[in-house]
Amino acid sequence: MSNSAIDDVWEVLCAGVPLLGVLFALNVVLLVALVGIFPFVETGSPSYYVSIFSFVLIGCSIIGIVVVIRKCRARN
Repeated sequence: MSNSAIDDVWEVLCAGVPLLGVLFALNVVLLVALVGIFPFVETGSPSYYVSIFSFVLIGCSIIGIVVVIRKCRARN
């Protein structure tokens, strides 16, 4: 990929920063809800493993959103 193609990708991503902020807030709400119910999930049950998977998925999503938002703010 040339630098112009990479710049084009970042321009598209940075245009969606307000939407990423909303997505970040929704992820935080989901994470808080998951943390709230996690103590009531029986260890070793299928719900336990789904909760762990959800933690990982939401955590990765939050990290990815933060990286994109920070990179876009650094570009401006």
